[in-house]
This record gives sequence, C-alpha cells and structure tokens, in this order.
Amino acid sequence: MTDHNQPCTREDLRIVLNVPSYWGVTDDGFADWSNHHGEGDADDFDSYQCDNCGTFFVQGENRDDAWQAAIDHLTKQEVTK
Repeated sequence: MTDHNQPCTREDLRIVLNVPSYWGVTDDGFADWSNHHGEGDADDFDSYQCDNCGTFFVQGENRDDAWQAAIDHLTKQEVTK
C-alpha cells in the first residue's frame, strides 16, 4: 500500500485471482516448501484491490460489478477533493 494522502488512481487497481499452488506435504501435514509441484489455472476471480487505500472490491461472483465499484471509488475521491 502506498501513501494514502495521495488520491487513488487507475494504476493503483489490481485484480486478485485464486491460483491453486501444489506442494508436497511433510509427515506433519504441512507444506513442504522444497517440493513444489506447480501452479493451477488462474481463472477464479476473487476481487479487485486498490494498492493505494487498501480497499477490496468484491461483488459476489460478478466481476463486472466489482470492477465498476473499483472504478467508482476513483471518481468519488475526485468529487470529494
């Protein structure tokens, strides 16, 4: 997150995707960090996040609504300056 005294911009927005990561497992049931088996597909949308203010934008499973909420938060800041 950056200095929130600055207004949020389009460049601050990031998409958060669920990406499965496959690892070996220790005898205790924990991830074996030395035994990586690869990454899965990154098709599952989770949310958008603003790096500047730290806000997450999640609208159920509807990516368009979440994106619109993320964009709207930029214009609301401009109006309240």
